[in-house]
Amino acid sequence: MLTRKEIAEYLQVHPITVDRLVKSGMPSLKFGGSIRFDLEDVKAWAKEQAEAAEKKKKGE
Repeated sequence: MLTRKEIAEYLQVHPITVDRLVKSGMPSLKFGGSIRFDLEDVKAWAKEQAEAAEKKKKGE
């Protein structure tokens, strides 16, 4: 499980962007006052987002 900072580094985005991605549906888990990310879940979600964007771009 990765922290917000670790997933931001992995995705090469700012931690605030991670917060926005979570609000838009990126999978995360809350443990008490902290949030954690399963890397495989995030990778699968990112792949789905990319595929959906590609379909939209092609007009499907």
